[in-house]
Amino acid sequence: PAPARRLRFHHTHTGEKLDVVYHENGAYLGDALAELNRLLRDFRSDETTDMDPALLDFLHAAQQHLGSAGTYEIISAYRSPATNTMLRKNGGGVAKRSLHMRGKAIDVRLSDADT
Repeated sequence: PAPARRLRFHHTHTGEKLDVVYHENGAYLGDALAELNRLLRDFRSDETTDMDPALLDFLHAAQQHLGSAGTYEIISAYRSPATNTMLRKNGGGVAKRSLHMRGKAIDVRLSDADT
């Protein structure tokens, strides 16, 4: 069997931390995905969405590729349409149809990786 997939996060805006196994024995773990959706919410509006599990798998694969055991520092994850519009109006270089609004994008730093 494939090893469990674990991710560690620190949200830079809220201070929240999460260390979670989200995939095990060939299946995504619903409770873990719910915890991740809560952590990766739009922290400005407190709205959540279902984050794309493929995005989580990408983060896990990137960490494995880098040989990292570090923590992902969340800069931006889900954004509600209202938050996305506000950020666009404030000139933040935000895409009108940002994948952040669909739970398919996240801006992170990896604590033990060179940037």
